[in-house]
Amino acid sequence: MAAAPLRIGLIGCGNNQRGAHLPRLAKCAERGEVVIVAGCDPLAENLAKVQEQVPGLVPYADHHALLAGEALDAVVISTPHTLHYQQILDSFAAGCHVLTEKPMCCSVAEARELLARRDALGKHLQIGYQRHFLGGYRWVRQQIASGAAGAVRFVTAWQAQDWLSGQLAKGGTWRIAAGLSGGGQLNDSGSHLVDIILWMTGLQPTAVSAAVDHRGQEVDILSAVTAECDGGAIASLSVIGESVLPFGEQIVIWCDHATFELVGFGDPVRVTWDSAKNQTLTVPPEERPHWSDPDANFVAALLGREPLEVPGECGLRTIALTAAAWEAARSGGRVSVER
Repeated sequence: MAAAPLRIGLIGCGNNQRGAHLPRLAKCAERGEVVIVAGCDPLAENLAKVQEQVPGLVPYADHHALLAGEALDAVVISTPHTLHYQQILDSFAAGCHVLTEKPMCCSVAEARELLARRDALGKHLQIGYQRHFLGGYRWVRQQIASGAAGAVRFVTAWQAQDWLSGQLAKGGTWRIAAGLSGGGQLNDSGSHLVDIILWMTGLQPTAVSAAVDHRGQEVDILSAVTAECDGGAIASLSVIGESVLPFGEQIVIWCDHATFELVGFGDPVRVTWDSAKNQTLTVPPEERPHWSDPDANFVAALLGREPLEVPGECGLRTIALTAAAWEAARSGGRVSVER
């Protein structure tokens, strides 16, 4: 693996890059693990703002110029969804490891190509699903993976957000333009929900039925998805992108020997074991195994210190379920989930 400090480039310098990734990378820089060398964005105002956070950062108008102009070890991509696929491929070709925002890409074919190129070139590909590092989700995953809870039988989950009104209030952003977003709320905030359910439970969806309402937009705003999984488990997901709630979420997982409930971002997490049917326990914070964040883990993996926590396989299974839901909604039928 590369020796510290790693030379990092930023592809996309908008709000998410500046507000989420940069503060986390700054902590890595303080430890001498990385140097944030350059960034690219088509908007000069975004470049100016990121240069305020990273004095000396070299600005570029696009990722082609950045990759050609700098010798980088890795890039962090935070751009509109449909751009990820080509930007990841180009970064691999330039010799870079990649941390990309979700979704990794917008089709199963793209996901398979990215994993094939990653493996052929010996690169790391991390996805910015930060929930993998939060204690509530990690604790539930451990209970299910250990076998203590028995088999997963049913999952129900909903996520509600004033997502559409937020996009319209800004005059209509790229997130509701199908050519840039690749899909609506199911592919945006909903992508986190799909990923974390599959990651916690280990379920393998086989077929999907779905209903979608675009609410007059190019992309899905309201989605109801039912997934049949290996072993007979069923998962029911509702993603609501038109809500008076700024954000709300609940996940309930029914297993043979336990029921788990996670509220908000996995806090609180409550469990009822079959040995105590009338007693629901709230898992205390000290028992929930928190661990770093996607950026710190990405850097540690490149330095050979930790395994990568959110590899590209998470992106493949998430877009496989998402794409099957879109097709099921279009066809009005039951659609097989690609693997």
